[in-house]
Amino acid sequence: MQASMKDVFYHPLPTRALSALFLCLSVALTACNDKYPKANMPDTPLEQPLEIIIEPKKVAMTKTWAAGIKDDGTLWTWGSGAGKIRSTTTGNHVDPTPMPVEGINDAVAISGGISHMLLLRKDGTVWAWGFNYDGVVDPKAGTDIPVGELRKVEGLEDIVDVSAGSHNSFFINKNGEVYAIGSNKQGSMNGINEPLTAPIKLANLKDIVAIYNEGGIVLALDNKGEVYTTGSSVGSLGREVIRSTNEEIHYYPAEKVTLPRKAVDIAVTGIGCMALLDNGEVWVWGNSSLAGLGLPKGQAPDLPIKHPYLNRIVNIGDRSAVDVDGNLYIWGEIGYGSYNAPSTTIYRTPIKIAENMNNPALLVNGNDASGVLTKDGELYAWGWFSGMIGTGESRQGQASRDDVLTVQKSLFTTH
Repeated sequence: MQASMKDVFYHPLPTRALSALFLCLSVALTACNDKYPKANMPDTPLEQPLEIIIEPKKVAMTKTWAAGIKDDGTLWTWGSGAGKIRSTTTGNHVDPTPMPVEGINDAVAISGGISHMLLLRKDGTVWAWGFNYDGVVDPKAGTDIPVGELRKVEGLEDIVDVSAGSHNSFFINKNGEVYAIGSNKQGSMNGINEPLTAPIKLANLKDIVAIYNEGGIVLALDNKGEVYTTGSSVGSLGREVIRSTNEEIHYYPAEKVTLPRKAVDIAVTGIGCMALLDNGEVWVWGNSSLAGLGLPKGQAPDLPIKHPYLNRIVNIGDRSAVDVDGNLYIWGEIGYGSYNAPSTTIYRTPIKIAENMNNPALLVNGNDASGVLTKDGELYAWGWFSGMIGTGESRQGQASRDDVLTVQKSLFTTH
């Protein structure tokens, strides 16, 4: 039964993670005459300093399904498998049409990992569902058990934001404290090499407004614009540390990362880190495998460096950025072709793929689809698995690179 349930949650898809990928929209955006030109921005600061970006996450994606929250608090899902937590309109496991989940009208924010989602409700409680790898949904349940319904995460109260990582789930309460469940391999969350059976408070973090996690690194932003890192990935901490010689414990408590100015937003790309400063500069550090940081081949700085190609930026995401003029840039690996014979292209440095993308509120990156939610509540999405785009249609068979990069307007809006 367990194996068949896993198949229901996760139909076969390529394992390569897709970057946030953009193409010029034919209607809402001005078409680019030159496809995918390399980033070429003036190295000048913004005239008006940016403020810390705190937007409720209204759209999320996993490897196989997507979800969105409307202004009335209802939860809508689309894509593949039991992660949609509702009956389908197609009679099979793929349903590319956004539809509401019955009984949910108090949703506030949502976040997706590779195979699970977290839902924040108005009363400050958190509910989770999906595959329970390392206890990311329910730390007291089996780690290879799919959870096909909303399950309350016990031991939390007054939560104001959620963040689903690859092997962890994070929760920020009203006091800016951070709690976590999920993987604690080599004591990476608290320095004790024991499984987590309940949410634990992360040490040395306070007044936190945003947090992200991937591959052994936890990246946090506080309300003053200071950036902190913790976890087990030494090369992604962004600061000088004495490397642990303990083979059983790999834990580095949270400490501040030194940056030249106030940070307003952060992002994790693989096990690399990014910070957007208030003058529009982007500073990066850590591992840049598969061009996750958008740096020239071979660059993987242990300490923060100014990104050589990203300037005058107003919004960042996982392998994506938007500048002050509404230009969108992506980098990293993309997959296309057929699932049985996949192909890939790696853009090692940022390329411009759209213009006049104004008022982006959220850059969303799933593994086989990606999207951008505007402040007007419109969702535009693209990717290899078209069932997550939410147009009501799902591509079958071969997909060219341009197919994968073609942005389509989703049927889902927040209004």
